[in-house]
Amino acid sequence: MKQAMEWNIVTIMIICLVAIVSFAQAQEVDDSDSNLKGEVRFRYDFFEAGGDRGRFREDHWRTDQSTGGLDWLHLESIEPDENGYEWLLEGRALYDYDYDLSLLMKKEDSHYLKLDFSGLRRYYDGSNEFWNEGVPLLQERGDGDFFVDRRNYNVELGLTPLEGPEFIFGWHRLEKDGKEVLLRGSRRDDGSFYGIPDVANVRGITDTIYGEIARTFAEKYNFRVRQEFEQYHAEQSGFEGARFNDDWSLDSGSTDSDDRRFDDDLGYTNWRTMFMFDSFLDERTYVTANYMYNYLNNNSTHDYFRLPRYGVYMDETSVGNSKRTNVSSLGYRKANAMNVPALDFSAGVRIEDSKTSSKSNYAYGSSLTPYTITSELDEVRVAEVFRLVYEGIKKTTLSFDADLEQRDLGWEWRRSTSGTDRNTDIDFTDQIYTFKAVHRHNRAVKSTLKFRLKDLERSYTELFDESTYYPGYLGSYRRTGEDLTLKTDFRINNKTSTTLMYQFVQESINFALGGKTSNLEIHRGAGSLSFSPTSNLFLVGTFMLENYELDTPLNAPSGSAIAAGTTPYDFRGNSYSLLLDGTYAFNEKTSCTLGFRHTEALGTVDYAGDYAYDKVGLMFKHKTTKNQTIGIGYQFLNFNNHDGGSFDDYRAHGAIITYAYTF
Repeated sequence: MKQAMEWNIVTIMIICLVAIVSFAQAQEVDDSDSNLKGEVRFRYDFFEAGGDRGRFREDHWRTDQSTGGLDWLHLESIEPDENGYEWLLEGRALYDYDYDLSLLMKKEDSHYLKLDFSGLRRYYDGSNEFWNEGVPLLQERGDGDFFVDRRNYNVELGLTPLEGPEFIFGWHRLEKDGKEVLLRGSRRDDGSFYGIPDVANVRGITDTIYGEIARTFAEKYNFRVRQEFEQYHAEQSGFEGARFNDDWSLDSGSTDSDDRRFDDDLGYTNWRTMFMFDSFLDERTYVTANYMYNYLNNNSTHDYFRLPRYGVYMDETSVGNSKRTNVSSLGYRKANAMNVPALDFSAGVRIEDSKTSSKSNYAYGSSLTPYTITSELDEVRVAEVFRLVYEGIKKTTLSFDADLEQRDLGWEWRRSTSGTDRNTDIDFTDQIYTFKAVHRHNRAVKSTLKFRLKDLERSYTELFDESTYYPGYLGSYRRTGEDLTLKTDFRINNKTSTTLMYQFVQESINFALGGKTSNLEIHRGAGSLSFSPTSNLFLVGTFMLENYELDTPLNAPSGSAIAAGTTPYDFRGNSYSLLLDGTYAFNEKTSCTLGFRHTEALGTVDYAGDYAYDKVGLMFKHKTTKNQTIGIGYQFLNFNNHDGGSFDDYRAHGAIITYAYTF
């Protein structure tokens, strides 16, 4: 099998190389009188992946076997044509996973037309659930082509006269279509969790129509008004497998013969109005002001059917909610603030007020017993940003940033059948402060220091929560942290430079009832060396190290569903990466590039954070003429999950052929 795979790669590389060389050596066309300039690149890849092919596709966002097509296209006019039009065309079209197209045609001081399209395929591994130890119902799914295609379309017409207002009209569509692997779950009243891995068929479409008017007064006051209408609809359906409890044991009501199906019908409409203003009041002062009104109306349904051994079970849910939001923002920037030379001051404030009303009708059981849940959510959010930058010290730049946010959340929840009310008033207070200093010691050495403080507080001033399991009973909490980064750049000589970096991150979470429930510490180190020993050889080496420690002590009240313990979710992990990239020029026409990467993670949790990844690449390029270049390359990819035997492991060999033409 291995020999056959290698011969396939060699054969395909030779055939493609001969074809491209024959084309490249054709007589060049004299395009000196052309009004175009640009570049076009073609690419063909063949990858043979052994082992977990699904994991290979998910990791690299591409299929194995043959892919290729137009790798890059860039065309633009050098000057306007006889009718005054300029145009720009860019794009790519790689078979099966990546498409992009952008066309811009414009006539100065008149109008323009813009067309955009992009399509990207996201692959999923059907065997991501490592729960097959002793559980026949959760054997690895087949590595079929599970993927979701996401496509974007946009058409925009702009009227840009020399005098008077500008008008913009456009339409945007976002599509999502395919199959994705999901882990659906729910929590029972006793706190245990049901996990259900399944493959869902998904399809969704979002259409947005927008219009905009822009006008400038007195050559410096810029006003814009924009109106958008958005409509979204999506369907999601599939068959679920068996259900499993917290300890991965099979749920007692779940058997091989269960027939479980879910159908979700999702949709909303969104109406958005925006007013925008900005201006340079003078050479040193810039201001901006914006306002947005948003109305969102959501209607969705969920149907679930199960045929267990004890009788039919169904549930039906319909959700309808509306959200009205008003957002205002102001921005200000001043150079030489307070008449201090080299001192820049920036400030911004954003105020958001929203009200959400929701009603859910839920019916469940063999007789579809109905009840209704209603809720009201009032939210006020205020965010402020302040920034000072001072460059008055020789060879030094100092900056200070303050990111602040206050949020008041009032939530009222009512369930019709039991009359249970839940009224909660939650206050959010977030503070993040960052200080940064950059100093150039001399022409060869530059140092950077950055220090950040984080303080996030959640206060439940009124809390009625009947839940007896995590996290409902814990109530108010506070999250604090520090972040220190040190970096130095050295230029040793005109052929050698290096960078060294160290970062320390610490965060902790303290709950009012649970005490300190989390303490995180991360140490990171990185460095790079750029070296050119000869005029035709350039090398770059990089290393990265990380030490990750998470402590999760928990003082759970007696009788709760969470067992008291000192380390229920602890994690220890070390990881490192080594990278080497080099370019060697044999002569003016022929060169090669080499890339190597090794990443290894050593975690302490089963089946998590414990793996090795290797990548080796070699590419030769030859310029056949002054504007035509061909290339041939090889890649080796290897992923080894240290836990679970061969689970998730793959090894892939790839051949790459390229052709580039510039004009």
